[in-house]
Amino acid sequence: IVDQDGRSKFGEGIASPVQRLQNLFVTLAPQLRKLSNDISITGFSALGEVADDPSGEEAWRLSGARAVAVHAILAREGISEDRFAHVAGRGAEHPFFPEEPGLAANRRVTITLHSGANAAPLSLQP
Repeated sequence: IVDQDGRSKFGEGIASPVQRLQNLFVTLAPQLRKLSNDISITGFSALGEVADDPSGEEAWRLSGARAVAVHAILAREGISEDRFAHVAGRGAEHPFFPEEPGLAANRRVTITLHSGANAAPLSLQP
């Protein structure tokens, strides 16, 4: 999730989303509850965000913690656990701005709604 201004959704080295993103998820949750799509959440970190991390292992942990933090918000807002297909981190891989991998806006999450057999609204009847 990246806003039009390209602002970061997470503080440097912080797993919890900034307040404006938390508010967005609280607003979004009722709409997600109306759907039956499975949900995947993927967290990302910016290159160089975690100091003394030559292997990138801590960046992977941080990005995973971001995905878990967003999962917790959505679950608290009533999204059923069986809807979450995947919650994981990708470290600093696949930056949103590949020409500037250390940019704060690369600290983000993606939320994917899966299509398929369970993608119809819960209220849809044959």
